Amino acid sequence: MAARRLTTRETRPRHARRRAGRYFDAAVHDPPANAMSGELYSLEVYRALRRLLRPGGVLFHYVGDPASKASGRLFKGVLQRLREAGFDAKTTPAAYGITAVAR
Repeated sequence: MAARRLTTRETRPRHARRRAGRYFDAAVHDPPANAMSGELYSLEVYRALRRLLRPGGVLFHYVGDPASKASGRLFKGVLQRLREAGFDAKTTPAAYGITAVAR
C-alpha cells in the first residue's frame, strides 16, 4: 500500500476527530520551535495524534538537542504530556527527539 501524504488541514486535532476509525502505523511530529508555536506541544495535539495511530503505532517527536538549554527543559514536559495522552514514551537523544508507542 502506498504511503499517503497528510495535508496541513489533516494534522489539526479537529480533523482527527472526524477521521475516527482510520489509523496510521507511524507518524513524525516535527513542529517549529516551542516559542513560535507552543500549541503544537499541547496535550490536545498529542491526544489527536494518539487517535490517529493504531495501538502499537509509533510516533517520533522531534524536539531538538537535549543538551541545549531550551530543548533540554522541553523534553520533560513533552514526555509527561505524551504519556498522559496514551503513549509509552522515551527519549531518543541521538535523534534529538522522543519515540512514543501508542497504548
